[in-house]
Amino acid sequence: MIVVTSPDDFEQNEPIQLQRDTTRALQPAPDNSPLANQARIQAVDDIQEVQALIAKEGSVTILDAELEERALALAKLAVKSSYPPENPPNPTEYKQMVKRWVAAYMEQFVEERQAISKDLKSLPDAKAVALAQKAREDKVKYHFPSSSRGPFHQRDLAVVSALHELGLCQNLEEYLEKIHDYVDIYEEAFRNPQKEVTWPDPRSFRA
Repeated sequence: MIVVTSPDDFEQNEPIQLQRDTTRALQPAPDNSPLANQARIQAVDDIQEVQALIAKEGSVTILDAELEERALALAKLAVKSSYPPENPPNPTEYKQMVKRWVAAYMEQFVEERQAISKDLKSLPDAKAVALAQKAREDKVKYHFPSSSRGPFHQRDLAVVSALHELGLCQNLEEYLEKIHDYVDIYEEAFRNPQKEVTWPDPRSFRA
């Protein structure tokens, strides 16, 4: 807060209080270093490459994990290249500069991406891509006339396919058969949460 006094219109230099705009002061200054600008230019180039791919293929899916890995690799290369071999940065400075490069790159990439977002999809990693591809293949392989017919449901197939892709089950067909009835039970209980009255009571025939 700034306090000033005025000789006019106020009694005996009565203080006038002016509120300082602290919002802007609290915001970190943008990183306009050559290294950060280099990262932004790289992001612009990458988006242009994506746009060219969209023009060729119609749509593009961004793999988030691979994007982050790419940014980190480019950052390390850029930072190392910015120093002469005989005078490299110390480890702390190196890590900080890599972090700044990645931050500038990702910020610019996200900003540029907004302009072509309608033609872009995102998936977390390569496993998600494989799972999506399997879903497209399964759509041709399996036919589900309704959600209540057939040896298993499309929902069951989706869950087990995800588990299989993540390495949490080995035999997809076997798992489908095992979980189908239990998935139905869970789904029915979820929709109708009233607790069942069961019979017989185990206490009536167990010691």
